[in-house]
Amino acid sequence: RKRLTMAGQLHHALGHDPRKQGRPLGKGPLADHLDLLIVMVEKKPDITMPELADQLEVETGKVAHPASISRLLCRAGFTYKNVWSAPSLQGISGIV
Repeated sequence: RKRLTMAGQLHHALGHDPRKQGRPLGKGPLADHLDLLIVMVEKKPDITMPELADQLEVETGKVAHPASISRLLCRAGFTYKNVWSAPSLQGISGIV
């Protein structure tokens, strides 16, 4: 362990920083569909992520998990609000 720490310090002292890992930002499999997703959200602001995923598959054939779409839209500056449907109070006895 000490050897790795010293090697890391040596690389850093020589100006060798570790390479970035993973996919470059903005180059994911959904990046090409961002404009379409934004249009869908602007057309129907209360659309859910599963609905967006279904609509994306219908229009483009691209299958995407709702969480992936959510992360993409959050990075694009969109925020979301959880909307839980409350049961209707009509028809419950004692409530006017």
